[in-house]
Amino acid sequence: MKKQILCIVVAAALCLSFAACARGTQEEENTLLEYPGVSWEATPEEVIQAMGFPEDRVQTGSDGETAYVGIEDWTCFGVPAQSIVFRFDTDSAGRNWLWNVEIVYPEDADMAAVRQAMTAEYGQPVDSYTTVWTQSVTDFDDPEVRDFTVMQQTESLPENAGRWLSPTGAEYYADEVGQALHERLNQISQENYGRDWTDEEFSIYWENRPLVMVDCTETAFAEWDLATSGTDTPDYTSNIVFFNATALIAANGYVAP
Repeated sequence: MKKQILCIVVAAALCLSFAACARGTQEEENTLLEYPGVSWEATPEEVIQAMGFPEDRVQTGSDGETAYVGIEDWTCFGVPAQSIVFRFDTDSAGRNWLWNVEIVYPEDADMAAVRQAMTAEYGQPVDSYTTVWTQSVTDFDDPEVRDFTVMQQTESLPENAGRWLSPTGAEYYADEVGQALHERLNQISQENYGRDWTDEEFSIYWENRPLVMVDCTETAFAEWDLATSGTDTPDYTSNIVFFNATALIAANGYVAP
């Protein structure tokens, strides 16, 4: 099972490409959709303490750029899970920033009960959402010419799924925070693309992307399996709960979205 947790850590990088979503109706409790009892500002040590993970069972790791804390066979939202993993990005000062939590449930797990418990914690899930992401554009005639575009698309949730959205950056923070993030994005964009984010591009991101999103799905790897038809499939189930706070730590000054 340790192999499974390590595979999930690698697979998590792919989840960042499913960039975050837009505003939805959300109850006021637990506004930033934190995992119960764990703050988004928690360090790995604080996560272990808050969760009560036994020392002889908890798994940890760090490579100087990322870190994780995980455990197998743990009950989450009232239903036994195969594993739960908390992942962190490490900044230049060595500070670990919690940016996602992933819970993997077995195939026979009662995911309806999981969604019911999550609804009690976070309020009713949204019916639809707007995906917002950045996409690189390369001139194949001149690979040195690179640009990006900000994309958005409204979609409906599949059956037997739940999605919860926190406020967007524009809804949660003062204007000064947005201005500071816009400036940081401009610096990164100048380095990579030689231009700033336009006001329109930043408004699309800041006004539509929630700081945190949480997904509960029974078909997490359905598209992956279809795209890799004829190859070996991963040794874990499609029942996943995934917390993504990338936009939150970006707004707090650490990383770019």
